Amino acid sequence: MRQRALIIGAGRIARGLIADMLTRSNCDIVFAVRSQTQRRLEDAGKYDIRFYGKRDDTLTIDRYATVSLADATALERELVTADFVFTAVGAGALAEIANTLAPPLQQALERREKALNIFLFENSADGADLFRTMATATRTGIVPCVVDRLVTTVTEPGSLDLTACSRDTTAYEARSVIGSVPELHGFLPCDDIAMRRQSKMMLTNMPQATAAALGYLKGYEFVNNCCRDPDISAIVRGAMTEVRDGMAAAGTFISPDIPDPAAYTEEFFGYFSAETCSDQVTRVLTDPIRKLQVGERFLAPALLCLQHALPVDNLARGIAAAMLFNHGNDTGAMRVQQLVAEHGVSNALAEIAGLDRQAPILRCVETQVEQVKTLRTGRRGGNSE
Repeated sequence: MRQRALIIGAGRIARGLIADMLTRSNCDIVFAVRSQTQRRLEDAGKYDIRFYGKRDDTLTIDRYATVSLADATALERELVTADFVFTAVGAGALAEIANTLAPPLQQALERREKALNIFLFENSADGADLFRTMATATRTGIVPCVVDRLVTTVTEPGSLDLTACSRDTTAYEARSVIGSVPELHGFLPCDDIAMRRQSKMMLTNMPQATAAALGYLKGYEFVNNCCRDPDISAIVRGAMTEVRDGMAAAGTFISPDIPDPAAYTEEFFGYFSAETCSDQVTRVLTDPIRKLQVGERFLAPALLCLQHALPVDNLARGIAAAMLFNHGNDTGAMRVQQLVAEHGVSNALAEIAGLDRQAPILRCVETQVEQVKTLRTGRRGGNSE
């Protein structure tokens, strides 16, 4: 008998990773989405995922149903019959989704014989705690996962098609699962999901964000062209080496399922550089205030290295570039630029991240500001090459 999965959301990760995993596992799929997205999915009836990297095939997703998030009765019905639930809505929507799901979930649990596991494909470390507050503890497993796939939208207007890197493994927190674990394609148990998330953030999110920040200064639109720029590539690869050295010195930061951090980072750098990967620089840098916190992709690797008296020149260049991100449509970026104009880069960073104004990382970043500014002298009009 085919298993049935409810996916909350239908963005890049929901359609390009979760639906792929479920389709390859012969599961029935139901997307729970807003009404406008529901109409798009139903009108299209299918979409393609075009893979690049270790394989270059195309998978058509054409066996799915939809339900509106506004229809509590329909949501309850799906929650009663689902074998498992997945979310991929983004940190900004998690609270709203948790509140939307709470009433129908409570009703569904009264009608279910088995417990229900909800797998969170979210980058937010706080997502699990947020969902646990609305879940019935003994009947609902709230299971954080680590998304390890790069998925981008196709540029054709109105298209639901996606491009995705070929990496097809996803780690989930094994101890949070209630009852049996679903046997799904590429779904791997992890004992310490916090360490796995930290490893991923330092080894993949950091290089991607660093390339984007430097590339923005140079006028690139897409991250793949940033990574193929010799000047940017040299800095990013230098930062990759620095963070690997820091993680090796710390010892406890490398997840056991990443036996070779160098190979792991190189694999993702190849994905970021691929011609078919059209990930926008501004998307990667969205919400810079959050991404410039001490536990995030820019600062966490540099602070780790400094704790072990290791160099951070390239990591500091990435941070300096991020502090100069001034995209007019990003309110967070505009707030950062206001602080920079009023207080200078290092003091602005201290205020944003809650750092002591004598923190060594601030001096490291300040010394790199003028160098990264020179990237603007070689600005391009776009990213076409």
